[in-house]
Amino acid sequence: MEDHLKEGKKKYEARAKRDKDRYQREMRNYTGPRRERRRRDADAPRKPPFSSLLFSQDHFDQIKEQHPNWTVGQVAKAAGRMWARCSEEDKIPYEERAAVLRAKYLEEREAYYHQCQRGN
Repeated sequence: MEDHLKEGKKKYEARAKRDKDRYQREMRNYTGPRRERRRRDADAPRKPPFSSLLFSQDHFDQIKEQHPNWTVGQVAKAAGRMWARCSEEDKIPYEERAAVLRAKYLEEREAYYHQCQRGN
């Protein structure tokens, strides 16, 4: 019974392989419409960083000094591990800074969108 199922499966695997090859051939020459990315409004206020990112920014140079050959990604991963190991008390200053920046951002965003509506 299993041999019969394997033979049936081979037929569909071969069909799938042919279809995949056809798709790849077609996509190589595809010149259809590309979806355009929405441009960010240069005047709009930027979102504030999270507390973990503030921590990473503070510790980036320290980690880079210890490991000068590391890439930015490796340094970011190390900072993420340091953040995860931090106690809640050590995280409080970064969370407070992030909250202040978030409140400031929300005020700026509200004022910006209010200004945009008045301008139209």
